[in-house]
Amino acid sequence: MVLLDELRVEMTGYRKEIEELSDVLSIKASKDRIAELNAETAKDGFWDDLENSQKVLQETKALERKIERFNKLSGNLEDIITLIELSIEEEDESSVEEITAEIAAFKSKLEEEKLTTLLSGEYDNSNAILTFHAGAGGTEAQDWAEM
Repeated sequence: MVLLDELRVEMTGYRKEIEELSDVLSIKASKDRIAELNAETAKDGFWDDLENSQKVLQETKALERKIERFNKLSGNLEDIITLIELSIEEEDESSVEEITAEIAAFKSKLEEEKLTTLLSGEYDNSNAILTFHAGAGGTEAQDWAEM
């Protein structure tokens, strides 16, 4: 029971991180932007400008994916907390293994989302071209640059 109580306290602490992630991802602003974009798509003549309509739809999809990932992560946290609380109520120690596996998966997804947030900028969906030059260093440096 002590382990389950500790897990509940630990997971409840992640609610603050989820709120911070919501602020960083601008979830509320994204929902507002989706509403604006949907209103724009409903206007007459929207589909006449194919290039603009594609940009609007791409932006809408990207925002919807971001919100969906966040909602899934947030829902996963609440599910884990509920599972812990049910196990405490029923005094079921056998579910600890399942709960710890769920917690590990949640932590992994949370870290992945944080990393994605750090590496998401205006041009991150674009391709990049990298060029390596051996510089000074002889044949070994040239071999490394060639690889």
